[in-house]
Amino acid sequence: MIKVMFVLPSLQFGGAEKKIIDFILRINKSEFYPIVCSLSDDGAFYNLLRNSGIKVYFIKRYFKYDFTVIFRLMLLMLKEGVQIVQTTLIVANIFGRLAALLAKRPIIIATEHSMGIWRVNKYTIVNRLLSYFTHRIIVVSKRQKRFLHDVEGIPNSKMIVIYNGVDMKKFHLNYYHKTIMRKKLGLKQNYKIVGTVGTLRPVKGHDHLIKAAAAIVRKYPNIYFLIIGDGPCRKRLETIVAELGLQETVIFLGNRNEIPELISVFDVFVLSSNEETFPNAILEAMAAEKPVVAMNVGGVSEIVVDGQTGILVPKGNVSKLSDAIIKLITNQDIARKMARDGRNRVEKYFSMERMVNERENLFRTLLKDRGW
Repeated sequence: MIKVMFVLPSLQFGGAEKKIIDFILRINKSEFYPIVCSLSDDGAFYNLLRNSGIKVYFIKRYFKYDFTVIFRLMLLMLKEGVQIVQTTLIVANIFGRLAALLAKRPIIIATEHSMGIWRVNKYTIVNRLLSYFTHRIIVVSKRQKRFLHDVEGIPNSKMIVIYNGVDMKKFHLNYYHKTIMRKKLGLKQNYKIVGTVGTLRPVKGHDHLIKAAAAIVRKYPNIYFLIIGDGPCRKRLETIVAELGLQETVIFLGNRNEIPELISVFDVFVLSSNEETFPNAILEAMAAEKPVVAMNVGGVSEIVVDGQTGILVPKGNVSKLSDAIIKLITNQDIARKMARDGRNRVEKYFSMERMVNERENLFRTLLKDRGW
């Protein structure tokens, strides 16, 4: 049995954390023994992991530069006798890889989930240096791989693209579920629904969607815009909505657990982000058979085929964003075809099974290369 330690900065809910947890829960337990180590207190995923029989450790980081984490992690790796260490996100990628090097673990893998555009130079330098001691770096889009090579100097030979996957079964709900959710939310049955899912942060560009809503509602008043998610920008966004008089049109639903049920009521899914690496929200919308309008940033074009599974618009262009939404809410035949093609594309290229298999095969290849 090969022991694999997954080092994460936290077990709080987040897109990157969710994908690694998805993998851990589905990994072949007859071949790999997963162990999770979080660098902060328990979070949303703790009970899910423990209830699934996954061993979870906490090596708490008490302050930003708490380098004792490295030595405590090293001792844990030696105690558990892990053969593979996989780290995820900035903090864990630094502390986890340094600990694995000190513990002389046979295989070290890092997972990158961001484009790194906002990173400070000192992290870029550390990341580049650590890449030479990392057996493989998993990136989630080709665009991200190019960026990390061209801007951060990460060798192409160290990186492998493994797209995120989505559980198709969760996102194929029937008319009954949609009707119930509409009633639960108090939405009128004859209104169109445009929706988005994402943390309310500046990079997610929710203000673009709200401004587009203001233009659309003047022509098509029977419409709702649902914003699922919470974050530091919520008050500012609510102020914009109030200033534009859209309180009855734009509805903030906050963080919700029933994402598949909520997406099921959408007529159109919109992603108005200023930057994305590989947005899971688009995968989920396409799996739910929803047509997509998205700003063409980062790895979005690797998911959405413009004019076939959705419509891509230039970054920050509110006018084109509103035009694309109008096109889909007023042309049901086009919207339905894009929705069907989108689900088929996700099923073919971005299924959960494919992601799990590719990550497991990476483990097997690296183990074989080192004589295991």
